Amino acid sequence: TPSSLAACVRFTLEKHAMVLPGERVLTAVSGGPDSVCLLEILCELGLSVVVVHFDHQTRNGASAQDAEFVRKMAIDKGLPFHLATRPVAQEAKEQSLSFEEYARNVRYEALTRIAQEQGCAVLATGHHAADQAETLLMRILRGTTPHGLSGIPPVRREGALRIIRPLIETSRDEVLAYLDEKGLSYCVDHSNLDPAHIRNRIRHELLPHLRAMYNPRVDNALNRLSEVLRVENDFIDTQAKSALETCTNPDGTISRR
Repeated sequence: TPSSLAACVRFTLEKHAMVLPGERVLTAVSGGPDSVCLLEILCELGLSVVVVHFDHQTRNGASAQDAEFVRKMAIDKGLPFHLATRPVAQEAKEQSLSFEEYARNVRYEALTRIAQEQGCAVLATGHHAADQAETLLMRILRGTTPHGLSGIPPVRREGALRIIRPLIETSRDEVLAYLDEKGLSYCVDHSNLDPAHIRNRIRHELLPHLRAMYNPRVDNALNRLSEVLRVENDFIDTQAKSALETCTNPDGTISRR
């Protein structure tokens, strides 16, 4: 139910100290189900929210319709709205870069800038547990390290900005059930069905196969793996930093003894 999902998200926010009292939260809203759910819950929990949308100028103008959908939603809620837009596909092609990687970089660049301009210490994105499972499988298939297996962190620092994922412990089914119960509409980005992208093949082919043939709770297993490795990596990093400090002289050299 909406109230119980909001309670789960509040628990995630508190567990990872995502938002401190009085902080404004810049919320990245694409218009898709995950970000619409995120925005609704943050408002339900009474947080101070600013809405931002990044238009990649793709899908023959359809992306502009998503931007307008988000703008109207923000206005209906009485929330500040900010739009950033760039012809991402064209720019990526000119620089011979992959669309996904280039889009991610320019998107976070714009969101970080808007967060600074609006005095927001926190940027919230709609990544959830299924995104985490997909990310882990993608990295395993490409080859990774224990750091890579820690997946999408619930909280990541980008300079003075904290990037948070309040839905990271929420399943896609819970997101859709919440939207259905609240009667909330959202946009469907058909490029998320394109099998040319590895993440889409993992989402629509590999994960359903693993759930059906090997483990119906494979998403939970992958999320548990990422959490264990994230905690272990943080512990090792802390211990290594402490050990380095104890053997470093005031002038920066290392004491051999």
